[in-house]
Amino acid sequence: MLAHLTKGDDGRYLVDVGRDKRYVEVEDAPYRALGIEIAGTADAPERLLLRLNDGGLEPFDPATFWIGPDGSPYCLVKNSLHKARFTTESYRQLSAYITEEADTGHFFLQIGTQSISVPILPS
Repeated sequence: MLAHLTKGDDGRYLVDVGRDKRYVEVEDAPYRALGIEIAGTADAPERLLLRLNDGGLEPFDPATFWIGPDGSPYCLVKNSLHKARFTTESYRQLSAYITEEADTGHFFLQIGTQSISVPILPS
């Protein structure tokens, strides 16, 4: 079904198969990040890749990563058009790249030379 999932101009999701189109309700995020793969080496990652629940593997853009009000981690995938929620395992893998700044308590994703602040949305 994910292969036929599209997002309409109004922001609603629909399954589009040929001439048949049906709106579907997506409660949280249509995609799940199932795992992290490293491009480069574990000691010097150049970038991270996400394994998604549609079978795809795509670059992780740390600039699109955030923590939701309930503590759930998310990012944008598929050309930043869709939300993906991290599974416990994929978040555990990603947490190896998250550091906390001692002075401020802010969290950062550190991937190679890139350091991105992690937004945590208030509840």
